[in-house]
Amino acid sequence: LIIILLGNMSAVQAQEIFTNEFETLVASRLNGIVIKDPHLFSGGIGGCTDYTGFVNDFIINSPFNSDSDGDSFLDLNIMLQFKTDQPDYLVNKALQVNMIEANCPDPLFSGPCLIDQVIEADVLTATSQNNLCLEPIPGSVTGYPDPVISTGSPCFFTEATNFNLDILGINIPLEAYQQAARYQGGLVFDQGLHMGFVSESSAMNIIIPATIPFLGGSTLFDLLPGGGSCSVDDDRDIGPDGETLGWWFYFNSESDLIELH
Repeated sequence: LIIILLGNMSAVQAQEIFTNEFETLVASRLNGIVIKDPHLFSGGIGGCTDYTGFVNDFIINSPFNSDSDGDSFLDLNIMLQFKTDQPDYLVNKALQVNMIEANCPDPLFSGPCLIDQVIEADVLTATSQNNLCLEPIPGSVTGYPDPVISTGSPCFFTEATNFNLDILGINIPLEAYQQAARYQGGLVFDQGLHMGFVSESSAMNIIIPATIPFLGGSTLFDLLPGGGSCSVDDDRDIGPDGETLGWWFYFNSESDLIELH
């Protein structure tokens, strides 16, 4: 077992671990993920308000960085466990990846993360390369301030697959889901891009819990431009089948290298 903690591991240390085939004992943990497009709007006394920043800060990212139930573990821990030998930043290699949930201590890096369950096993077949790995589909982004960041090289990207994103019990079915990230060193990533399509019918069935301030009780459809939101814009796109209306969702992320046990 690896007995060192990986909180601020340098690229050199990380590469030594990967070269010596200890890679299954480390993983890349999301430390933040934000919706970049489309934005979410709701009306009220103050008029039509863009709640995207609120959703990012207090709904999506809060569980990655807090221990609300006081059990000494961070509330949400989603990570990639690469099963393939990983020297040389994995460039030009076919990779096998598990997406897993784990119990990570609060504060992070004060101990190893304990594997809880494998969310997706061996289905995220990833490829690494020295070219641009992933970018928005032309015409599917609106041009909001703080735009979607594409994933530059060196980087990896996954093949398209259907994936259920679960955030605080809100289950979001994403069609043709892909993710990519750029290597900062070892498996510390930036320019993470996650994208997937949500159809109109799916958005109508996604209900925001009543406990969420301002938005509770609404459906995702109610908040989206071109759906039932107060926005006068229409952000709807065509899905991967070339026919279905809905929204391509784009998230950007960063991650940390953590130890598994």
